[in-house]
Amino acid sequence: MGLLQNLISRFKREKVDLSSSFSEFLYVPPKPKPVRDRSIAGIANRPQEGTTSRTVKSTGVSYFSVNSNSRQWLVPQVDHLEIETLTTVESYFARANRVKLGLFLREGSEFVGPNDEKVEYIRTRIKQIEKASGIPLEILLFQTCRDLIVHSNAYWLKVRKPAASGGKIRTVNGKQIKPVAGYFPLPPETMVPEIDRSGNITRWKQVICDKERIYSVDDIVHFYAYKTAGYPLGIPSILSSIDDIRALRNIETNVDILIHKHLFPIVLWKVGTPERPAEMYSDGSTEIEVVQDAVAAMPAEGSLVVPERFDVNVIGVENKALRIESYLKHFVERLLAGLDVSSIDVGIGSASSRSTAQTLSRNVMDIVKFYQTIIEALSQSAIDELLLESTFTSDTILDPENRVRLSFHEIDKEAKKADENHITDLFLKNMVTYDEAREGMGREPLTPEEEKGLWWYKFGQEEALIGSVDELSGEGAKDPNAAVANKNQPANQHGTRSSAKINKDSLSSFSGSNPDINPLLRQHLAVADEVQKQWAFEGVINQNLVESDIRLAYETATRELKIMFHRVARKNYADPDSIHFLYTSIDQSVERWVNRLRRNLVSRLKSSADSPSLQFDAVRYRTVLIYETELARITNLAKFRWFKNNQLDMEVVCNEDACEICKSKLTEIRWNDKLGEVKIPPHHPLCSCGIKLLEGE
Repeated sequence: MGLLQNLISRFKREKVDLSSSFSEFLYVPPKPKPVRDRSIAGIANRPQEGTTSRTVKSTGVSYFSVNSNSRQWLVPQVDHLEIETLTTVESYFARANRVKLGLFLREGSEFVGPNDEKVEYIRTRIKQIEKASGIPLEILLFQTCRDLIVHSNAYWLKVRKPAASGGKIRTVNGKQIKPVAGYFPLPPETMVPEIDRSGNITRWKQVICDKERIYSVDDIVHFYAYKTAGYPLGIPSILSSIDDIRALRNIETNVDILIHKHLFPIVLWKVGTPERPAEMYSDGSTEIEVVQDAVAAMPAEGSLVVPERFDVNVIGVENKALRIESYLKHFVERLLAGLDVSSIDVGIGSASSRSTAQTLSRNVMDIVKFYQTIIEALSQSAIDELLLESTFTSDTILDPENRVRLSFHEIDKEAKKADENHITDLFLKNMVTYDEAREGMGREPLTPEEEKGLWWYKFGQEEALIGSVDELSGEGAKDPNAAVANKNQPANQHGTRSSAKINKDSLSSFSGSNPDINPLLRQHLAVADEVQKQWAFEGVINQNLVESDIRLAYETATRELKIMFHRVARKNYADPDSIHFLYTSIDQSVERWVNRLRRNLVSRLKSSADSPSLQFDAVRYRTVLIYETELARITNLAKFRWFKNNQLDMEVVCNEDACEICKSKLTEIRWNDKLGEVKIPPHHPLCSCGIKLLEGE
């Protein structure tokens, strides 16, 4: 009989009923979503979806139509064509735009909503639109963000064609509206709005050279930023820095002239003295002309040897010219401030510390997230229109539980980790519910089917089941609900400690030699007892069955060891919320040495004809030895990682009975030592050394 069969028979024999103690803990039914009441108290009327009766327009007076009672085309107050040119000729402006655009889609985006059916519909429609228009959504969003950064305005043109669209033709106020088949970006510098006397946009006109085209307001999606009340367009953020760009370019032009004029100094040759002036020769030439010819014929690296009557002076700017470094620095800093970037972001070296650099880069992330928020908000009208073109019931399609929205993933990873750790801490302290915690992290609540993929359903239940069998079936069984408390706060002979206190005065006092503490030893002894019974009864063992029992027992022990060592790491790492990065290393180490022990045991049983108990006893000592050593390693590793992450120096310490190997390893370890992890104990099996904070830290 295998180990698994023995466990099942034990359940049947002792008739352990776990349903009362685990039904509530193993499965928590999701909280049902509230059903919206259509007759909400106080609401007198429910406007019909997809009609103009749901919309209102301003009835105020606009500055731009105060002298007219009719509609008029509003010429933009900003020269967007000049701003577009700046993106090509101004290096700082172009570099700042590339930095922001690089962050914009770095983590991607997705469509989210509480109704999976509506979300899938929007995803399908967007794929159809991408295929029909030939423009991927990411490229469309990228262009939109680019236009918002440069012009504070961006435009989508809706092209309607039923044959190329997955939507339906709908009727609004007696007028048929064709479904959207594609979105196309339009150049912001070519767009002119038509406004009524109240400043409401009634139509759009695109003007390029002498050609123009009129668009209905329903066929344009207008994105804008930094829009002032009364003016229908966004004000470009670069507008306040254009004069700074001109001033900086004028200064740089003057510097260029200064360099060109004074790069090569003037060499002044003085020929003759007052007592002996320059001579004139019989052929009509003068001594000055002779020197001129000699200098002209002299190579660039050559020199002349002349008597004392000749003198040479080099005339240059020296220190008499204007110092322009401070002026250049001033206008560069003004320009970068206007572009919402720092010198680090545009690739200029700086003496800023790492912390300062991260703060400056986070400012750019905040600007990019601002543009992402604008696109998320203003694209909602386009998404709602796609929903209205569906076959879903129109009277509830735009209710909150059916809405779908565009969501960009968080680009500031450090801030995201901090927020998620904070929300997790609130959940663990019973301040928020499970669904609220997931929503706080930007995730949808899990369905009962999705919850089955959580760690608890895959592995945690088995651990709780193993711990509950001994508690419920042993002497003095406690209240059934105690199993739940035992899972949340495990207790053993050491109380509610997360791990046993190790006393290494002698081998017999090692906790690893106690099966109640060492799960691997407990499983090892259990399977050894089963195999020995089979040997005593039949005189031989079934190798395949024994190998299967050993594998099952050691896999169970592996899961228990991982949980135990995770607790040890959390206990010795002062910030348990950020210890998860160490779990992967712990799990890999446990799997490696447990599998090595298992293979060694199986190999011994196959190669020996003696009693199996001899082979199990031979491996038993190694089980205790490796368990204790690994426990000490994880304890010291967790402390080391904590000291290192907080830039604290440490030292290796040991008791008075330390061996010569340990005494030779007693040393100080600096937090930035690349080999620091190699220097921490244990230095040999059953090593009693540890690490602690260096005195004075």
